[in-house]
Amino acid sequence: TAYKSPAAVGYPEWASKDDAIVQFGIEYVAPIYNKELVKPEDVPKRYEDLTDPKWKDKIVMPDPSSHATTISWLVGLKEAKIFGTDEAWMRFVKGLAANKPMFVKSWGPTPAPVESGEKLLAISMPKYIITKAPAPLDWARVDTLLGTPRA
Repeated sequence: TAYKSPAAVGYPEWASKDDAIVQFGIEYVAPIYNKELVKPEDVPKRYEDLTDPKWKDKIVMPDPSSHATTISWLVGLKEAKIFGTDEAWMRFVKGLAANKPMFVKSWGPTPAPVESGEKLLAISMPKYIITKAPAPLDWARVDTLLGTPRA
């Protein structure tokens, strides 16, 4: 049977569809960068900037073939029409792939190669910056920022 938590009053409809699972938050996905190695003018301003060839072999991200949340984020970019059209989304995916990102298992390990300078950018969740404090890491406030829901 469905149960509607009193704490869920006021949540949007999508957050508690069929009352089986209640979403309680959204974690943003954005580029993380090393402030000592990436010039302010080079910090990505949009997700599309990650397809610039200057980032080839300089990005780390979770492996979308085995990390469900990364796939969810990529599909979310398409469904939310962040790029306007499905064709523009596909250009983003192909452009990102052309830059040959290094794959790791999940979001958690993404900041380490950026901290060390092995990579300049991570596609990650900004909350992981704190795990590397006081490393010179920051996150790009891309437009439009997309997150992944948490249940």
